[in-house]
Amino acid sequence: MNKKIKLVAATFAAFVTLTMSVSTTAHAVELTDSKTDGSGNFFAAGEVVDTSAECVTAIENECFLVGQTTYLRNVTVDGSAFVAGANVNVDDALIGSSLFVAGSEVSVDAVANNNIWAAGSNVKLSEDTSVKGLHAAGASVTVGGEYTQVDACGGSVYFDAKVDGDVNIEAENVTIGPNADVTGNINVTYSTNLNQDDNAKVPNLNVTKVESSEEKMEEAARKAVVNSIVAKIKMAFYMLFANSVIAVILALLFNSSLKKAYEYCTTKTGSFIGFGALIAIMAPTAIFIAAITIIGAPAAGLALMVYATVGFGCKVFTFGSLVRELIFTHTKSRLHPIAETVLAVLPLAIVRQLPVIKSLVGLACAIYTWGYIVLAIYDKLQKEKQITTETE
Repeated sequence: MNKKIKLVAATFAAFVTLTMSVSTTAHAVELTDSKTDGSGNFFAAGEVVDTSAECVTAIENECFLVGQTTYLRNVTVDGSAFVAGANVNVDDALIGSSLFVAGSEVSVDAVANNNIWAAGSNVKLSEDTSVKGLHAAGASVTVGGEYTQVDACGGSVYFDAKVDGDVNIEAENVTIGPNADVTGNINVTYSTNLNQDDNAKVPNLNVTKVESSEEKMEEAARKAVVNSIVAKIKMAFYMLFANSVIAVILALLFNSSLKKAYEYCTTKTGSFIGFGALIAIMAPTAIFIAAITIIGAPAAGLALMVYATVGFGCKVFTFGSLVRELIFTHTKSRLHPIAETVLAVLPLAIVRQLPVIKSLVGLACAIYTWGYIVLAIYDKLQKEKQITTETE
């Protein structure tokens, strides 16, 4: 949207807002209140304002009309005219300077020496309208008449005027009628439809098609989906690398623990799952209770660090232990422990990208890891106790 049309739209947005506010107030006035001041300025406000009904045929200076339904007709205004209301009608008016109109329904049939500024939901300028410059904005704008310059923007613009100069139109839908005759450049920016009558005289037509609001939203949605997929793929590759590194470390330093965890899971299943679930589920509550006491706070901090560390590595540990053994236990020839562990944790990178499944898998892995830790500590204590007993 060029700067001038932007200015038209912004100016009339404020003008229409003010108009609606004043019109609402005027609605409470049953009879038209009008007066002419000492400088020849004419003021009128009411539910229905009509210069013909007021028997006003000539205004020496400026004219100000505000009403629910406003008529400026059969009148000559030496200065500028400012007309606002829900329904605005300017008919057979001669304006010495400029005309400013705003409302919901705006209809103009006037001659002005300078410019017409019009804004509303539906704006219509008749074929008998004649001014130097027209600046119109609305949901629907119909332009007829004669001008030296036209700027129009809106949802839909129907242009069927004679212009001895340049025309700038920006709208979703633009129609150039059979009576259109433009000696200068006619610059049309549209997003949805452009229709031109074969009889239109617009030799210097410059057309620019832009994306409609719906197309922009669809494109934004597509980009969001693509960006989300790309982000998930990047995260999957990152996790694949990170999991592989952790798997190598586990296979090098804790390969016996990986085997032992699988042994506990298959031979002491009840106690393995029971103790694992107890720690995995109840530990956060116990840590919280300890943390709110002065005496238990240090222990709670240490326990939280241990719990977080186990939570960080439990998925790789479980896949490197349980999944590895399930895959390779019954193979004829096993691979090197490091290779088996890395291969076993590869699916984890995909599982982490699945919203619900990753939470369930995370809980299962925490139970598996804590089950191993508890039974490993228990077995170690039993062996130490047995050694002590044998020594005695």
